[in-house]
Amino acid sequence: MKSAYGLALEKLAQTRKNNMDETARRRNAVYSRLPRIAEIERQLMDAGAALARCILSHNNNFEHIKQRIISLQAERDNLLTANGYPARCLDEIFDCAACSDTGFIGTERCKCLERLITEQVMENSNLTKLMQAQTFENFDYSLFSQNLDSVKHIVKIAENFTENFDENGSNLFVFGSVGSGKTYLSSCIANRVVERGKTLYYQSAYRIFDMIQQSKFEQKDNRELKEKLNFIYSVDLLIIDDLGTEFVTTLSTSSFFDIINSRLLDGKSTIINTNLNPSEVGQMYSERVASRIVGNYEIIHLESGDLRVGK
Repeated sequence: MKSAYGLALEKLAQTRKNNMDETARRRNAVYSRLPRIAEIERQLMDAGAALARCILSHNNNFEHIKQRIISLQAERDNLLTANGYPARCLDEIFDCAACSDTGFIGTERCKCLERLITEQVMENSNLTKLMQAQTFENFDYSLFSQNLDSVKHIVKIAENFTENFDENGSNLFVFGSVGSGKTYLSSCIANRVVERGKTLYYQSAYRIFDMIQQSKFEQKDNRELKEKLNFIYSVDLLIIDDLGTEFVTTLSTSSFFDIINSRLLDGKSTIINTNLNPSEVGQMYSERVASRIVGNYEIIHLESGDLRVGK
């Protein structure tokens, strides 16, 4: 799957094309009804080019040409309004006047591009509506039954992770029993990552390994599946949820190691949520998997029964 930045630029390019097509359609409709407008527009282009040459050559005709342009513009606007058209109906159309739909103001990203990047990140993140509503800003500490200072410390670790993970390639291994708050905490992390415009993919271990199995044994070429698997390796932050609840096979074990090892080598960050502690992960998958986790992941233990679901 393409990066959120690339997808946002593609969307802007399509917006520009649509607006250019609509501008051309409007102009052609006016020119067809009022041929004099087309002639005025041609004369304005010629006068503009002549004015530019005057400026470069310091020609004395500058004021004369300038007045000619003003006169032509006035004739055009009067002719348009007299026939029921807005005076500016021939102007180019832009969704964003600040950057003319380019996405940049000078060398800086325009707000419209930043908004599109965030939209693309969220669209490809696989976050549910419920997860999108779970943020650090509205973090509900009352859901947790363990020591409040401990929960606040864990939340601080998680917030710090979101600010620096893409710079230092840090990773989190979050374990605890069902209902301890692993998914809730990861949702808060995911939403902060999305706010920063980073790419994110949230998926269960079962679904990831199922996709890998499909890619190995499907006869037909599945482009969408290949793009999703490539995204798992290249996304800025991969969150693997519910590791250990899937049926473990030789293929899933080797695939799991390949994913976390490849992402470590590429400096890509990963969060693993599981009911298993690192030792149990080693027993279920392999010691080399456990070794990668212990050596490269910050380990967070959410104690049993911390999250009182349904309160």
